[in-house]
Amino acid sequence: MFPSRPLLSECPDPYPGAGTEFIEHDELYDVNNKPSWWRNWYSRREFHDNRAAIFQTYFDQQREYFYLLKVVNPGQFQISPASVQPMYQPDVLSTSDPSSLEVK
Repeated sequence: MFPSRPLLSECPDPYPGAGTEFIEHDELYDVNNKPSWWRNWYSRREFHDNRAAIFQTYFDQQREYFYLLKVVNPGQFQISPASVQPMYQPDVLSTSDPSSLEVK
């Protein structure tokens, strides 16, 4: 863990420009069966055309981040791994496993 270093987490858009869009103002949506851990643990969040960037100023334990994604077109999507790294330390990096998503 890196308690004194800011972290950057990046989550790729499963199908940028053609199938999905990030929802920037997720507070406008009522999420059914929202888990108790569903909170905004981040310091700042940015949505780009091809990824979401989540910044954490202080990191002292495991966190789970969330965002809402609007599916524009149905299909099978391959999701690239998400990554997390301490800012200003490009030699330290961790990634998730790749995944897939099917929308009917």
